Amino acid sequence: MLLNASCSKNGSSPSNNQSNNIITALTIIPGYTDTTGTLKALTASYFTNMGMAVTYGPMLGNVSYLATVKTNANIVTFGNELKEGSIVKNDGSYDYATADALYNICANNGLQVYGHTLVWHSQQNVTYLKGLITAAGTAQAATVIDAEMKRYITTTINHYANKIRAWDVVNEVISDNNGVMRSDANTTVSAANANSVFLYGQYLGTKYDQNNYVLKAFQYARLADPTVLRFINDYNLDYSRVKTDSLVALVSFINKNGAALVDGIGTQMHISINSNKDNIDYSFQALAATGLKIRISEMDIVTNTTKASGFTPDATALAAQAAMYKYVIQSYLKNVPFAQRYGITVWGVADTDSWLNSTASPDVPLLFDKNYAKKSTFSGFKQGLQ
Repeated sequence: MLLNASCSKNGSSPSNNQSNNIITALTIIPGYTDTTGTLKALTASYFTNMGMAVTYGPMLGNVSYLATVKTNANIVTFGNELKEGSIVKNDGSYDYATADALYNICANNGLQVYGHTLVWHSQQNVTYLKGLITAAGTAQAATVIDAEMKRYITTTINHYANKIRAWDVVNEVISDNNGVMRSDANTTVSAANANSVFLYGQYLGTKYDQNNYVLKAFQYARLADPTVLRFINDYNLDYSRVKTDSLVALVSFINKNGAALVDGIGTQMHISINSNKDNIDYSFQALAATGLKIRISEMDIVTNTTKASGFTPDATALAAQAAMYKYVIQSYLKNVPFAQRYGITVWGVADTDSWLNSTASPDVPLLFDKNYAKKSTFSGFKQGLQ
């Protein structure tokens, strides 16, 4: 199953949906009944970082949400708050107020924060970026956008100096079109997304040379703070071997030409109950072969594979989902050496705040139900560790 979506979730994000279309489904099914323990305790001997994606609203105002995160995770990724479109204003000023407030909630509750994300094509302030081009003239577009990319990377990393110790420097740079770097030549921008999608590859270098904008982004990140870990993150690596190989080739180029600029690779793993297990194994093996740190960065598992509006998963689908969680965890532990395992982040907390659960297409992709009770998926995750 190709999940032709990314961690933008077309503008939605974990915790933003709070869908009223709550599926009434079995929470615990035979074969996946052991839900004892907490995620961070169960995973501690296998990898360091057990994460969840969160957003400001429920972390501030939902006691059960915060308690579930605090109990089960030791690190969190912000769903929206550190994306360029959430920080950059139309006049080019930077506003970190919401991100700072969320960071403080996390820090006060003993949670580390993983930085997501510095350079991406989605959820951008297109008004500001295109305004720079208009002011400078088309001939100077590359110079202007390169300077702004550097300014945003540098300012944001420095703003969270000694607070956020790892960042997605570049997100989703490989297109689904033959594994080439994303640009206007291979990415269609719909009218609905025109005000939030900005293709850096349209203006900056995508060839494998010193002008490559991904190479530059990692160089700028290292200059800003050489002590932070620098990751590249992408989706559908578990689906497309071509995309996996292309990302590995890009990372190899960057590290060959930039003195080990990339510390790690994130594979999002927005997958389904029908995902190809051989491709999952291949992806982990190929990524691990780089010798870099490997993380599962945005994991969730779809049961509503046809996107039906009146969907309720049956016991068979739920068993397949729990089994897929188990398989992914087993494959990660088997194929990624211990020293390279950065950790796993689940993309959301309860099913009701998942980007995959909507009125048009309800689903139950996560480890906790609407009441923040553990599900059989939690048991499947736990079994994968054993």
